[in-house]
Amino acid sequence: AEDRSALHEVMEQQTASISKGGIVATLNARTSILAAANPMYGKYDPFKNITENVNLPVPLLTRFDLIFVVRDKPSKERDTQIAQHIINLHTPSGIDKKSQIDSETLTKYLAYVKRINPTLTKEAEQKILDYYMKMRNVEAEEMITVTPRQLEGLIRLSTARARLLMKNQVDGDDAQRAIDLLQSMFEDAGIDVNTGKVDLGVLQGRPRSEVSKMQLFMDVMKSLEGEHKSPVEEKQLVEELAKTEKFTEEEAKNFIRKMARDSSIYESKPGHYNIV
Repeated sequence: AEDRSALHEVMEQQTASISKGGIVATLNARTSILAAANPMYGKYDPFKNITENVNLPVPLLTRFDLIFVVRDKPSKERDTQIAQHIINLHTPSGIDKKSQIDSETLTKYLAYVKRINPTLTKEAEQKILDYYMKMRNVEAEEMITVTPRQLEGLIRLSTARARLLMKNQVDGDDAQRAIDLLQSMFEDAGIDVNTGKVDLGVLQGRPRSEVSKMQLFMDVMKSLEGEHKSPVEEKQLVEELAKTEKFTEEEAKNFIRKMARDSSIYESKPGHYNIV
């Protein structure tokens, strides 16, 4: 847990602070992080959002510029191709095992392009700004609330593409490719399984559908508690939540347990709850 929290500063500010033996130092940690995570319980549950499938804290997950879900979906054609490829690797007359670019050349190329520091052109600036403001449009029904963190990610991705192509300027095409990548991520990892719609709140651990359910839950709790803050019986709470048609009885029971775990409500006496 301590190592994970230490990554927050590294990933956001690209520095690492060390405090040991009375010495306090801040070191540069300018590196890219490519990470992979297995789903909890060994299989990705398509009926749960990504934050519920991957055992990573939300503050850490949201610091990645791009997040994609790689699902193992059974497909006869694709599975045959993969199996054939693996078999060919182990046969003398199999496929050509040499890469199109040898690793030494690729390493030299990447080392060289790292020296290039492209600057944003007005066209790229405008494209990124337009996309950011469009996604910040809180009045839109299909609103995805992006944050300055995604804006910084867009700039990094645009710059990285320009650098990879050995360009001194980040042009509109670079910005558009970065936007396409980000949009693709939203449509892949940012789908709220409850609504089937894109919602960046999924990546932040609180999709809008869940937030609206929380608000509804708290409204029902407050009305049942009344002015005297009387303990609310679980059975009565489940019935009232089911009446809203936003919860089934099973969902209501699970939501009560979730709210109790999150310390939004507490069990004031056996089988009865109050708002914290």
